[in-house]
Amino acid sequence: MSPELHGAVHADPPTLPVLEHERVPAIDPLPAAETAFVGFAAGGPLDRPVRVSSLDEFSAAFSDPDHPRAGPLVRGGMLGHAVRGFFENGGGACWVIRTPGTPGESDEAAHVGIASGGGMQLLATLDGPLVIVAPDAYGIGPDPAIADRVQAALGRLADASADRIAILAAPMDATTQDVLQWRARLGLDSPAAAVFHPWISPGDGPAGLRRTITPVGHVAGVWARLERRHGVGRAPTASRLAGAASLQGEVARDEQQQLQRNGINVLRAWPEETVHVWGARSLSSDQDFRYVHHRRIVAHLAGSVLRGTAWVGTTDGDEDVQRRVRLAVVDFLGRAWRDGLLHGAAAEQAFQVETEVVQDGRRRALVLTLGLAIRHPAELRRVRVAQPLAQ
Repeated sequence: MSPELHGAVHADPPTLPVLEHERVPAIDPLPAAETAFVGFAAGGPLDRPVRVSSLDEFSAAFSDPDHPRAGPLVRGGMLGHAVRGFFENGGGACWVIRTPGTPGESDEAAHVGIASGGGMQLLATLDGPLVIVAPDAYGIGPDPAIADRVQAALGRLADASADRIAILAAPMDATTQDVLQWRARLGLDSPAAAVFHPWISPGDGPAGLRRTITPVGHVAGVWARLERRHGVGRAPTASRLAGAASLQGEVARDEQQQLQRNGINVLRAWPEETVHVWGARSLSSDQDFRYVHHRRIVAHLAGSVLRGTAWVGTTDGDEDVQRRVRLAVVDFLGRAWRDGLLHGAAAEQAFQVETEVVQDGRRRALVLTLGLAIRHPAELRRVRVAQPLAQ
C-alpha cells in the first residue's frame, strides 16, 4: 500500500498503562518458532506437511510401507539424520514435507521438487514463525551448483517473509577459502539465513547412518530448545550439539574469525570430545540484523502486535480506537522491555509507538510504527504494522 496521510500521526510516550480500566484487549506474545524440514524419505505422503512430535512419529509417518523396519532413511539422503539430530537436541514438534525424487539423481528433478516445486512452496502455507531446513540440498545430483541453487532458494523464501529463518550449510570437505568463495556465489545478503560449517560425524548409530552429515537439523534442535526455554531474546549459541561425535575438519582460530566476519558460523570441538554451536550470525550486512535473534525479536514483537490488534478491522480507526491501540501496544512492548528484549534504562529509550490512518484508493488501514531498541538504548529500528479498517 502506498499511503496517503488521512490524519495526523498520533504518538504516546511509553508510560506503561493498566489495561483493565480501559477495556483494551491485551496483546499476547506469539508462540515459539516451529521448525519445518523439506527432503527425501523412504515413504509417507508426498508434498504435504506432516506434523510430528517425536522420532518415533517421524519413523511411523515416513518409513517405506513395504519395509517398515528399515525406517525412513534413504541411501544418500539426510532428512532422516537431520530430524534425528533435531529431536536429540531438544527440538519439539516440527513439520516434515517429503518431496519427490531420490538422492543422487543426475538430472534436476529432485532440485525442482525441493527448491521450485511443492515442497518449498508448501512452507509458505504454514502459519506462525518458522525455522526452515532443507538437509537434502547436498544429496541432489553430482553438480554442486544444484545445492547452491536449493540453498539460495531457501534463503530467498525465508527473506520474503518476516517470520522465517533458513538454516544453511556450507559444502562438505570445504576449506576456509572454499567456504568464502561459496558464500560469494550464494549471493545472499539476508537477515533470514544463517550458515554453519563444518559438517559433523554422528559416531555410532542405527544402521544406515552416514559417517558425515550436514549439521542443519542438529542446529535447528538447539535453536528450538533454547527459544522454548529462554525466549527469542537469547542468541542461539554456545550450546553443546548432541548426536555429534566429531567435526569433519578443524578450523583454525584465525580462519574462524575470518569466516565469522563473513557471516559463517563455525562449529567447535572441545577437548572432551563434544561439539558446540558457536555463533549466531546471519548473512546480513545490516548491523541491526547481524545476529539471527535480532530478526527473531523484531518478527516476534511485530507479529504479536499484528495478531493482537486484529480487532481494529471492525472499526473506522478513529482517534479513540488509535488511543486504545497505543495503550495495548505500549503495555505489550513494556513487558518485552522488562523481559530484556529491548534496551534502555527507561521505556522511552527502549521503544516508541505511533499510529496513523492511511488511505490508498478505497482501502484504509491503521498503520502502527514501532520504534524498537533491539541493540542499543535510544537507537530505534522502525517497523510498520498495518491493519485493514472497515470500509
